[in-house]
Amino acid sequence: MARKTERIRLGLAAGVGGAVPGITLSHVCLASMSAIGLAVGMIREREAGTVLVGGFDSMTRAPHAVRLRGAAKLGDAPLVDVMVHDGLHCSIAGSGMGLLLDVRDLVRRAGGVENVPGT
Repeated sequence: MARKTERIRLGLAAGVGGAVPGITLSHVCLASMSAIGLAVGMIREREAGTVLVGGFDSMTRAPHAVRLRGAAKLGDAPLVDVMVHDGLHCSIAGSGMGLLLDVRDLVRRAGGVENVPGT
C-alpha cells in the first residue's frame, strides 16, 4: 500500500517538482481506479487543467505477521495473513470480500434472495 513518502519519492524521480501538490489514496485494490476517477472529476470541475495519476500496490508481498502485543508471554502465536486481514477482509460481514461478491452475484443471477436455494 502506498505511503505519502513513496508518492513524493516517485514524483521526484519522475521529474515532478517538490512544490507540486499531491495526494495519496489508500483504497487497497482500487486506489489506482479511485485516483483516475478523482482526476477526471478535478478536470471536469476545472479544479485542475492537468493531473498526473499513478498507482501501485503489492498485496502479494504483504507479510504474515505475529501479534505479540498482549499475547501470551510463553508459547506459540498464530500467524495473521496481513493481505487478508488488512486488505481483503470485510469487518462488517466478518468474511472475505471475494465471498461477499460471490454471494451478491448469486443473488443477482437468481433474481433476488427469495430465489436463492437455502434462503
